[in-house]
Amino acid sequence: MNEAPQPISMTRIDSDELIQDEETPEAIDFSIVLSQTPPEEWAASFTAAYHDLNHGIKPPVRLEGDRIWISFLPRYNSELPLYLRFLQAVVNESNRQVQLTYEIHQNSAKDQMRMQFRDLLRQTALPA
Repeated sequence: MNEAPQPISMTRIDSDELIQDEETPEAIDFSIVLSQTPPEEWAASFTAAYHDLNHGIKPPVRLEGDRIWISFLPRYNSELPLYLRFLQAVVNESNRQVQLTYEIHQNSAKDQMRMQFRDLLRQTALPA
């Protein structure tokens, strides 16, 4: 993780591609398109945040390429706006966690360089 991570955002709901869920026949799968395909560390943060943050309904989700696929039960249609706000909070938390990890790695690398330079200074004598 050398470059600063770019925050990922939800760009749109794909209302054209609706799929009948095979495991739960009454559910409909739809996707939210992301601004980019998330790297592995973001995907791991997303999964953890989705499970850790509290919300009344949490339908099954999966990341596939640049999409979040959601298996949604139509009986919860009235809850969809609240659920999407929750999902935005999960995305925000994922971005925050990836940024924090990046900053820790950056600080760790700076500390290591500083320690190496300190060792060099301790071994270096002033010219006579």
